[in-house]
Amino acid sequence: MNRIAGIVLVALALVVPQQTTSAENECRSVRGNMVQVADQSTNTATGTISNAGFLNGTSVAVFNSRPYATPVTTEVTFTSTFTLTTDHGQLNGNATYLFDFATGQGTAIVKIDRTAGTGIFADATGVLFINLLKSDTVGTGPYHERLGGQICFAHGSEPPEE
Repeated sequence: MNRIAGIVLVALALVVPQQTTSAENECRSVRGNMVQVADQSTNTATGTISNAGFLNGTSVAVFNSRPYATPVTTEVTFTSTFTLTTDHGQLNGNATYLFDFATGQGTAIVKIDRTAGTGIFADATGVLFINLLKSDTVGTGPYHERLGGQICFAHGSEPPEE
């Protein structure tokens, strides 16, 4: 490459704006507690999130698949949409669950849908993990859960310091 071509390439690199994703500005680790109750007649679970700072609010899971068997006879996997509503907006995602009917314990991963959030969650990315520690009754709950994960906010949409 000759000297002039090299100078032109360097100049273009300085002038052409760098493309970035809008949700790469600030990521926050999150954690808290969630208690949910299932309603089998509507295929939903509703709950409250506490001890989670800016994520304190309510949750709704709408189950959208049948339970699928796993190699462990007492465990199934299934999916839902997941909505968390806070004073700062709505965070929406898609959840995949693993649940053990024998112990009433389970886990889920919620992939945040960047196109469906509102408020500070508009254009956010990330993942939430839900760990079901205890079920008062296996079929309906209440389900006592720990919530954790990471949320990456769009530039200018960072959550308040808590």
